[in-house]
Amino acid sequence: MSKTAIKKLAKKRIANRNFRGAELAITFNAKEYVFENQVVHHFWGPLIALFTGARRAEVSQLLIRDVRQTQDGLWIIDINDDDVSKNIKNQSARRTVPIHPTLIEIGFLDYLAEVKAAGLGEQIFPDVGVNKFNEKGNSVGNAWRRFLIKRGLCEFRRKLDSDSSRSWTVIPRQAGH
Repeated sequence: MSKTAIKKLAKKRIANRNFRGAELAITFNAKEYVFENQVVHHFWGPLIALFTGARRAEVSQLLIRDVRQTQDGLWIIDINDDDVSKNIKNQSARRTVPIHPTLIEIGFLDYLAEVKAAGLGEQIFPDVGVNKFNEKGNSVGNAWRRFLIKRGLCEFRRKLDSDSSRSWTVIPRQAGH
C-alpha cells in the first residue's frame, strides 16, 4: 500500500470515528446549543438523531402521527415510509424507537403540541424544504456542519447523515435504549 493510500485511510478513520464524551459535552453545551440553534429543526434535528439513532432525513420528514404513546404509556417515534412525502433507506430502516426521557424533559412533546395547536400541517418540522432530488434534511445537515465548525469539531464529523448521526448516538445505548 502506498504512503498516499495509507494517509487517506488514516484520515478516513479519523473523520468517521464516534464522538467522545468531551466532544459531546462541547457540542451540546446547553447555553450555546440553544443560542445558536434558534430554528426549530436545527435545534431538534440533531437532538432527535442523538437520542434515537435516526438519520437526518428520517428526522426531517417526521409527521405528527409518527410520534405517539403506546398502550403501555411509552412515547415512540415511528420511522416509516407510509406517506408519499417520506423515504427510508431500505425496508430494514422501518422501525419504532422509544423517545428518550431527556427529549421529553427538554420539551419535545411540548413542541409537538405547539405544532399541532398551530395547525401548520402534518409535518413536525413544517419549514424543512426539499432539495432538487425531493429529499429532506439538507438544511439540518448544513446547519449541523456549520455548528460543528464553530466548535472546532468539523474535522471529526463533517455532516449529519446516515453514518455520522448513527455513529454518535451514544446516550440511548448507554442509557439502556
